[in-house]
Amino acid sequence: MKSAISPIHKPLTISLVLPFAGIILFGLVLVMLIPALASASKTEMIDGATHIKNGDKPTHGIETWQLEELWTAGGLDDESVLFGIITQVEIGDDNNIYLLDNQLSQVQVYSPEGELLRTLGGPGEGPGEVTNPAAMTVLPNGNIGLVKAMPGKLIRLDSEGTPLDDFIPAGYEPSEGGISLAIRCYGANNNLIFGGMKLVFDAETSTQTRDYHIRCYAEDQTQISEYYTKNVLWDFRNFVMKEIDTDFPWQRLDVADDGSVYMSPERYGYDIHVFQPDGTLAKVISREYQSYERDQAMKDLVDRAFQRQMESPQMPPNSSYEAEAYEPDIANLRVAANGDIWVHNSRQQWASEPGQFNYDVFNSDGEFIKEVRIECGGSAKDDRLFFARDDRIYKVSGFLAAAISAQGLGGEEDEEDEEAEVMAITAYRRK
Repeated sequence: MKSAISPIHKPLTISLVLPFAGIILFGLVLVMLIPALASASKTEMIDGATHIKNGDKPTHGIETWQLEELWTAGGLDDESVLFGIITQVEIGDDNNIYLLDNQLSQVQVYSPEGELLRTLGGPGEGPGEVTNPAAMTVLPNGNIGLVKAMPGKLIRLDSEGTPLDDFIPAGYEPSEGGISLAIRCYGANNNLIFGGMKLVFDAETSTQTRDYHIRCYAEDQTQISEYYTKNVLWDFRNFVMKEIDTDFPWQRLDVADDGSVYMSPERYGYDIHVFQPDGTLAKVISREYQSYERDQAMKDLVDRAFQRQMESPQMPPNSSYEAEAYEPDIANLRVAANGDIWVHNSRQQWASEPGQFNYDVFNSDGEFIKEVRIECGGSAKDDRLFFARDDRIYKVSGFLAAAISAQGLGGEEDEEDEEAEVMAITAYRRK
């Protein structure tokens, strides 16, 4: 279901490679201040699912949070800690903080007081090892899962780092002409929910079929249900890499404690689909939203990413590319323990005021109830916030700069400012 006021989108002659898209689209939300209150949402039943339609303003206005800084690890002032690229932060049931460092291929575990407790995993092909893990999940039983992208599997460790059996979802085993990639994984109700894709190459027609999917698997690795699927055909005889074809909602996805799946399946359209664990669509929550057009700096960055991809020796001769003029409407979402849905949209991520991190908040009934403005310094474009189950909030600083540097996509200004952008994590508590 499309947003009622989404614009017509025309591709530009620039684009973004899928791995880089996954990195730079991490980030947090900021919103435009809206002083007026909105009318209540409208609800109707369509094909057995409840559709909740909201306007562009929350019913209860803006709520401002002030934060108290507790501790910081890393950064220019902490020579004892050097992070590579922190791509994910998860909070365990024990409130310990698990930091996935994609560049160092390890998980650092911090106590709520900021003490480094242990380091898990590491690069390699041995038990419990994975080089450049795509993602991490803290499982309900306290074990840790590291996602190996290709061939897709979950490398499992106990809370002390002892290797356990790997989890290979049904259909992810390498097959003739095909390979499966894992991108994200979530644990819920003793099941595992994977976001990934299967690539099948046909040498006779010089085509590749790309099957994007989000599925639920039982402990015996059999598939239980499917929440999302998208099929794309790449024709390498006259190849045009289209950014829209690489769009996949793994960043617009979260799983509630009861196993319900929340996702925004389409790049354009501020729509949140809520699935029951068995795959049944229960709700569609939407709000009016005007898509955010990329500024020139972002267009230049995307252009550099695509230019690098076009120079790859694996790319067919005379390949070209097309990028989207607009960012995805929803950049990221999460489901809070009380059932509220926190969303950051593209405008909040890329056009924010310094020092403000703002979120659209919907209650469990799907009503757009408020915007939360969090003031803690930094920048929603450059940094990320992560939330614990208590009143703790963690900010990862320097995320965008580290991602750009790792991809080798920085311009001259980025190289000159490299020293000032050392990654750090700061713990806050709401006042």
